[in-house]
Amino acid sequence: MQLELRNKRKMNVEIIGEGEPLVFVHGFLWDSSVWDKITEIFSENYKCIKIDLWGHGKSDNLGEINYYSLEYLTWDIIEVLKLLNIDKFTYIGTSIGGIIGCHLGIKYGYKLNKLIILDCYCGEEETCTQDFYEGHLKVIAFQNKISLGIANQIAPLFFSIEESINQGELFSDFVDSLTEISSENLRTLQGIGRGLFGRSSILENLKEIDVPTLFLVGEVDIVRPFYKMNEMAKRVKNSEIIVVPKAGYTAILENPIFIREEIKKFLNKKE
Repeated sequence: MQLELRNKRKMNVEIIGEGEPLVFVHGFLWDSSVWDKITEIFSENYKCIKIDLWGHGKSDNLGEINYYSLEYLTWDIIEVLKLLNIDKFTYIGTSIGGIIGCHLGIKYGYKLNKLIILDCYCGEEETCTQDFYEGHLKVIAFQNKISLGIANQIAPLFFSIEESINQGELFSDFVDSLTEISSENLRTLQGIGRGLFGRSSILENLKEIDVPTLFLVGEVDIVRPFYKMNEMAKRVKNSEIIVVPKAGYTAILENPIFIREEIKKFLNKKE
């Protein structure tokens, strides 16, 4: 379904199943389909709500925009859930969706039953990587597309070394999807990217999260490695961190079966 928000733009939401709400938000440059192998199981017992961020999947783009903050994206998620009359939920997010989850935990913890965060980092982006990402955003803006060459530079960040070297199906499909992004959506992605890579640190605010929290990190994640996510987990008092074997930054695609089982155990855990 398409839900019109305060900005008069429509955000795409897919709802599968009935029961306690589980809200899923994908990572930057992906869409809600990354959760398919997770939600196909959980929709048997839960109401699974998958949201496409602006300019991703089937959601509207934001037109001419240079910057869109993580705080704005957090408000958007809250507005979607208000429109759906959902007051309490468990949130599951990866990459930028994971950082949004941390913002939710800090500011809207009273709405959360549990929080599950995958492959992200809530500190400031390091200067070297910020320069790398900003450089690519400038090239993409100049070319008004993601060329095959740029796509092949970006894609290895998201996967295990094995998947990247072999250029397996996940890798190849992602490269293809990047080159097919429309120029209209690219402008929105650039604005969201600048909000993501230029973010302020909220590491010290994580101590305010007061709901059971599970952190999951790919074993070979080179973008958000274990030590960075462990920085976050150590600051959340009621949390645990688990390493996802043989997976990189997009662990939900490289090892969904392991992740499903860990989420299942976490949801069933009595506090």
